[in-house]
Parts: sequence; structure tokens; C-alpha cells
Amino acid sequence: MTSALCHIMAVTRGGRGVDVVEELKKLAGPEDPLKAKQSSPDSIRAIYGTDSTLNAVHVSKTIKKADKEVKHFFPRLKRPLESEVRLGELEKTVVLIRPDAYKQFGQQILSALEGEHKFVVEMRKEVRMGEGQVAEFYKDKKKEIYYKSLVETMVKGPSLVCGLARENAVEHLRRILGPFIQSKAKSEQPDSLRSRFAVDHNTGNSLHAPLDAKRAQWELNHFFPVEHTMVIIKPNRTARAQKST
Repeated sequence: MTSALCHIMAVTRGGRGVDVVEELKKLAGPEDPLKAKQSSPDSIRAIYGTDSTLNAVHVSKTIKKADKEVKHFFPRLKRPLESEVRLGELEKTVVLIRPDAYKQFGQQILSALEGEHKFVVEMRKEVRMGEGQVAEFYKDKKKEIYYKSLVETMVKGPSLVCGLARENAVEHLRRILGPFIQSKAKSEQPDSLRSRFAVDHNTGNSLHAPLDAKRAQWELNHFFPVEHTMVIIKPNRTARAQKST
């Protein structure tokens, strides 16, 4: 690494960089070039590497390490926010299907959002939140009388979080979800999603949505950050790689 110059790059892919860390690892191939030649003959290390030390490239192994390495080599790099990636002129928002509702009605809720209400589900991910993560996400709710039961509900199991897009997405989603209190949703808006997909023993509600566009942007960035990773072309491989292009 100290014998000559290295080429260091921070890379992403598409608008959000989804799975870019794993894709770059696959492109690089196994760390040992001999194994790479056998299992991934078209990989970078199979073509340009010679042994486990002179294996042509370094790539970040995990998203956490990628973040650390990008910040180390490119401290001034401004990481784009997921909320800055737009689908045409459509507004974006987030819906979180809480554990009990996700288990019982997950697919039905998605079908209602996409089919009946014409949302585009751009992104989705299953998340399992611990008490600390719930506390961070709902820190403005800690003084509410329902906060303890909210935490108990959220830590039961995995939730499903979706990034949604459509015209007037934030306001429309809040309108179709219905009242915050499940019993009130059932009595006042029986066709609302919180009424239709209510969980019997739930004292709160089954679905979360941000209050306004500013909060929606924060939640998009919280759950769906843009993914970067690192690649370093090692000194002894740089000249050879340039000659072959």
C-alpha cells in the first residue's frame, strides 16, 4: 500500500445506492485471488490479483464500515439525502405498519395503499426496533400518556416501513388512515385504514404516518439513507489495470 499511489473512490449507484456495498463486494470477488479465479473468474481480483496481499482492490465489507471509510477519506463529501431523490413531481411520505398489524394484515394494507389509493411503494424494509430506537424515533411523544404502551407495541416484533409517492402524499395518507385513536377511527371513520386493519387488543393504532412534509422528509432519511461504499485500487495493480482499458 505504501509502494506507490492508490486510487481511492467513493461510489454509489442509481438514485439511492441500494445494495451497492454487496454489489461491489461481488464485483471485487473473494479476497484471495486464487479462490476468486475458481469461483468468480470474471471478478476484479481474479483478473488483476496475484495473492491475498496483492489482491488488486480493497472494498468496504459492511455498510457501517463503508460509512466510516468514506468519512475518513472524503470528510467534506456531502451525502445526498433519500428525500432529495424524487419520482417526477410526486410527493413522498412514509407509512409504518406496526408489528401486530404487519403480522396480520401486511399484504392487505399494501394492496389498499397501491390499489385503492394509488400510492407508489418506492421502497420498503422490515425493521425490528428496540426500546432505544423507539425512544429516538418517538422522542417528541415521551410525555404522552400512551407512550409506554406505544413502546411495548413497537418492540413486539418486526414492523414494515414503506416510502410512498403520489400527489399530495402526506395529507392524503393522513386522511385515509383516520383518527389516531383506534376506537375513534372505528366509530367515526369505519372505512379508514386504522379502522379496517385494527388489531383487537391494540389501545393505540396499527399504522403510523408523519404529521407534515418536514417530518416525512426526516423519516425518509432516517429509514432509507443513501448508500455509499469505498473502493481502493492498490498500487501494484493500478498501472496494469490502466493498460488493459
